[in-house]
Amino acid sequence: MIKEITNQIAYIPATDSPLSADIGLITGEKSIYIFDTGDGDASFRELTKYLKDFPDKETCLIVSHFHKDHTGNFGRHDFSRAYVGSFTAKYVAPSEIVTSPVVIEDGVKLMIFPLPSSHAKGSLGLMVNDEFVFLGDGTYSNEAKGEAVYNRGLLQQELKVLKALPAGKFLLSHKPRFIYPAKVVIRELESVYDRRVQGEAFIKA
Repeated sequence: MIKEITNQIAYIPATDSPLSADIGLITGEKSIYIFDTGDGDASFRELTKYLKDFPDKETCLIVSHFHKDHTGNFGRHDFSRAYVGSFTAKYVAPSEIVTSPVVIEDGVKLMIFPLPSSHAKGSLGLMVNDEFVFLGDGTYSNEAKGEAVYNRGLLQQELKVLKALPAGKFLLSHKPRFIYPAKVVIRELESVYDRRVQGEAFIKA
């Protein structure tokens, strides 16, 4: 079930029943970095099995946002550190709340950064080796009055953040391919933003 991307990056794929997000796995010299915990027994078993291969490494968790399919197994694992956004801190016990980019060098280069998102307040992204960016559900819409919409201001801010990243590949949770060219994701978000209507706060997805 664990899929390798590079010799330092792998992931546990998302599931639909129960709904569980993709879980990012990054191997450093001293620590294992986990992006989201997923939810349900299947994801819990896979992550537990993976961590057993690294008994001498500390584990560090980065939580993309507060939704249960990304945090449901948070309390079932022991982590030495947990990085979360300020809103997610209301739902899980963090060791560090991320309000500005955090850079970690551990035989692998990580940058944890706040991600403006219509989908969930206080989202985080994770860039690895300036090449891959784990975004969770950060580029997705939300619902308002039964319609899928983007918040106009947040989408504008998000595009600014994403365009500034040097990485060429974006990793999107729940998608069948998981890895997408950054320029394709940005172009799709730009096409949404281009449909904005003056005076309206939301844009239909």
